[in-house]
Amino acid sequence: MERFEDYIKLHHLKALMRKFGCHQPTDEMPEDGTFSPGRIIKREPGNVTLGEFKSMLESLGIDTTEWDTQMELLFAKVDTSADGMVDWNEFCTYMLLHYRENDKEIQKNSIAFVTEPTITHVPQIKVCGGMVC
Repeated sequence: MERFEDYIKLHHLKALMRKFGCHQPTDEMPEDGTFSPGRIIKREPGNVTLGEFKSMLESLGIDTTEWDTQMELLFAKVDTSADGMVDWNEFCTYMLLHYRENDKEIQKNSIAFVTEPTITHVPQIKVCGGMVC
């Protein structure tokens, strides 16, 4: 099964960057005590909750019901500040690390030679007094 992180392509990232950039907070707040008990959470432009994140993805044509569990796991991984919200820097940093890890796996599993190498005998050239003999 494909991971949600692998499903997101460059055009999705570009559109999400624009959406994070023009995001205005709603009245939605993370559930109290779920992410950061006892901590005062301040809503700022660009900090999105899980619900807002799903709405952003839905507006890009991504079926969030298909990816619901994986999106929640992704959101939890990306939320490094543990405030129940994600900003563009957190999301982008996670995705960059994910893509680097995938590149390492691909390079590690790639085959150096597609076909078996062929050994060809090349006669040695002799040089006599600065000229080819």
